Amino acid sequence: MPMHYNKAKQYLIVLLKVTIIFAAFWVVYHHISTEPEGFTYLLNALNQAHMGWLLLSIALLSVINWGLEIIKWQQLATLLAPISFVQAYVQTIGAQTLAVLTPGRLGEYGAKSLYYAKEKRATVFELTFYHNMHQLLITCIAGLLGMLYLQMYQLVSMVIVGTILVLLAFKFLKNITIKNYSLAVLWQDYKQLPLANRRLNLFVSLARYLVFSHQFYVFLLAFGVAVPYGICMSVIAVMYITASLLPVMALFDVVLKAGAAVFLFSVYHIPASLVLGVTLLMWIFNTGFPALLGTFVIGKSLLGKPTKYL
Repeated sequence: MPMHYNKAKQYLIVLLKVTIIFAAFWVVYHHISTEPEGFTYLLNALNQAHMGWLLLSIALLSVINWGLEIIKWQQLATLLAPISFVQAYVQTIGAQTLAVLTPGRLGEYGAKSLYYAKEKRATVFELTFYHNMHQLLITCIAGLLGMLYLQMYQLVSMVIVGTILVLLAFKFLKNITIKNYSLAVLWQDYKQLPLANRRLNLFVSLARYLVFSHQFYVFLLAFGVAVPYGICMSVIAVMYITASLLPVMALFDVVLKAGAAVFLFSVYHIPASLVLGVTLLMWIFNTGFPALLGTFVIGKSLLGKPTKYL
């Protein structure tokens, strides 16, 4: 292959990585600048002395949240090639940067596959899919329970009807093949994963859900919200299922969550500015910061450190 072709390819890859880094920073800036009401509320609230301890506690919960996410990926990816926690961290955080820039977090699939040899990448796609579907399943179950607790029976009926339609679609579309993949193949491959790994991944997904949902609850408590625990956690669950089932870019994820949260908490007379502020803080700690951290992972590869394929 001509040398100039390889040089051009290298320059294009560097340009793409630099673009991704700048895009990730723009996403974080965009969220802060387009939520002036919530951001103003945050600045006023952070002037209080106890906010420093609150942010430290929330940051710790975010570290636990992402630690569980890394463990989830590590124990699935080990089925393909043994990886350390540090390697799983690099793959997960690097993928987060691309995930925030793509609808339905699709960038995560391609990013993780780049750390593996070409012949293993199809399996990495599958493992990433199972990894994300476990978290979505937990979120949907929690959301459905939240709807039942809040007596949102119309929404429960819609979820049940939607589930039935999805199952019918699976039955009729499961054998349709796209690039050697079909729903039937994905299901069969999933059943071949060790049961212990599947159960552990679901358990860690549940633990992660409990961490980030209670993180939202702790914020509300710190800002003086006096809604009963059961109602508060149910509203949070409905908010998360609403945001999770719509395949938008993570760029707009905070907008969805904020809109749903403002609507749901308005029933209990919680100020919209407070809800917007908490939602923005949650996004910054659990999505924005990890995405920016991922830019350093991408940036290291710009300094000439080659990726070691697994």
